[in-house]
Amino acid sequence: MNVNGWNAAVTRNVNRLLGITVDLSQQFGTFSLSVDYEFRSFLIGPQFTYRKRVKLTPFAHVLIGAARFDSRLSSDVPNLRYHENSIALAAGGGVDVHLYSIVAIRLI
Repeated sequence: MNVNGWNAAVTRNVNRLLGITVDLSQQFGTFSLSVDYEFRSFLIGPQFTYRKRVKLTPFAHVLIGAARFDSRLSSDVPNLRYHENSIALAAGGGVDVHLYSIVAIRLI
């Protein structure tokens, strides 16, 4: 199996404790039976942040949105495709390390 992808998130802070996060991601690859697939998601929701330390900022969020899964045979045979749309939910947390005043790297 060969898998690649990316993930990007942006948070707009409403105050010191609460922000709104938008998260976009895409994964794609090939299964061993020559089936190509692609998974995309768009999520949005609140993020709660504890801002007592200057460099490290722990956070927790609950995001909801939409996801889409597409698959097809790698051959040139037409109409051998499958796709599905669904509601998506992500809950979790981590720690951001601040590099500049508005830029951070997600450590965990």
